[in-house]
Amino acid sequence: MLPHEYVRSGRDLEMVFLDVGQGDCVFARTPDGKYALLDAGGRPYWLRDDPFEPGRDVVLPYLRSRGVTRLDAAVVSHPHGDHFGGFFAILPAVTVVHFFDNGYRKGDPDYPALLDAVTAHLLIPYHRIRAGDHWSAGGITVQVLFPPDVFPFDHANNTSVVLLVTYRSFTALLMADAEREVEDLLLHQAGILRKVDVLKVGHHGSRTSSSRAFLSRVRPDAAVVCCGRGNRYGHPHPETVKRFADIDTILYRTDRHGDITVLTDGDRFTVSPSTYVRTQRY
Repeated sequence: MLPHEYVRSGRDLEMVFLDVGQGDCVFARTPDGKYALLDAGGRPYWLRDDPFEPGRDVVLPYLRSRGVTRLDAAVVSHPHGDHFGGFFAILPAVTVVHFFDNGYRKGDPDYPALLDAVTAHLLIPYHRIRAGDHWSAGGITVQVLFPPDVFPFDHANNTSVVLLVTYRSFTALLMADAEREVEDLLLHQAGILRKVDVLKVGHHGSRTSSSRAFLSRVRPDAAVVCCGRGNRYGHPHPETVKRFADIDTILYRTDRHGDITVLTDGDRFTVSPSTYVRTQRY
């Protein structure tokens, strides 16, 4: 429904897809007032001298603007810098109750330093995520659909944590950087995928994700692409954009819409773009 028609219930699930440029960051507030961060944006390791740092310059100021001093969960979907790099600035600045990742250790070379900060310096309890894990709190359920205990693919994108979030009749599927190989695997597991209300599009809208077969199964009413304005990869790819248009999915993009907020009371939901887009350097 349109944002101006939506009335907050006081028991809403809120998900904000932050405009961190060419990266992912999803902030969530549960109906019972808990906070979580799935990825935190970040620079690729080969751009470590770039003065723009999304964790410090975008995510941490956003958390402070919301009065968030504690994260009940911090999750890294996979060890690529545009997903985990922002946590270097965030983790020392807020209280983190639990830290989660997928257990894959062949990602970017600076990821071990983040894990060392988590376990040895900040002493944050660490947990490995795997398919079949699930949590329930405040009326929502989070199910891990991927990866399994043994990684079927040896590429960091295709080890991405895939989450299905359910709140009453509302569902959101968060694909991180998972590509077609993961989509195909999930498609062939009976009962895993179904129609969803909101899809966080895999791999920034790359042509290697969001296959026609996958979209025909999940058929989202709304989809969010996390990508940077003028990014060098051409994300989202025109072929991918067309595949969403062909199934009449409303496509939101952080490179055009800025921060994108999804609010739901479990029955109805609305999507609100901020329209303020930050400058992206890579």
